[in-house]
Amino acid sequence: MSNKNKIDFSPDMFSKVVLFMVRWRSQMPGWRIETMGRLATSEIEGINLIEAAIPRVTDVRMRKILSKHLDDERRHAKVFSERYETLQIEAGLNLKPLPAVTPQTKRFTILELVAYLETQESRAIALLETYADLYKGDEDSVGWIRKNIKDEIFHATWTHMQLERWVKDGLTKEVRQARIDANLVDRRAFWIQFFSFLKIMPSLVLKGYMPPIFSKNPSPL
Repeated sequence: MSNKNKIDFSPDMFSKVVLFMVRWRSQMPGWRIETMGRLATSEIEGINLIEAAIPRVTDVRMRKILSKHLDDERRHAKVFSERYETLQIEAGLNLKPLPAVTPQTKRFTILELVAYLETQESRAIALLETYADLYKGDEDSVGWIRKNIKDEIFHATWTHMQLERWVKDGLTKEVRQARIDANLVDRRAFWIQFFSFLKIMPSLVLKGYMPPIFSKNPSPL
């Protein structure tokens, strides 16, 4: 893909707020372990979504690319689960299971699923870049996060291109609505995260964890 046609996955205002909250909260001891567990769980949730959709896909090309996407997510889940366990062992902690997986009740059409993945995968790129900075000092984790970023760029790119392909095939209204719906899901998740953060913000300040306005230091080991 030429630079002229390169897709822009830079964070929007909502993503920048999330990244700021992540950096602020990352000052708390135990953040690395907790976040690695959430990364693994997030990958498992993605696996569940795609596994539920693949049996309904009849197009050979689409089935092949979704299967590749699924293989990537399984690999990510395995690696992050192993890192979660290793970080606990290195910290001398009793092993805890991964955070609970959020059950997915909505039954997506294939078009809706691709639009949802487009939004989520593009959001993940900047978030993982931030995690790579915050995990400095743990080069095993950073290495896997960076490999994950390459996969997320591929995922965000193919979902975007597939939606644009459907637009050219005459499904303009359907694609527009699917993207609107995907963004609504994303906005709801943002506001839940935002208001949850507001509840703990006074505690962060009282414990001496100041907003990371000028400093972008790694999370404590």
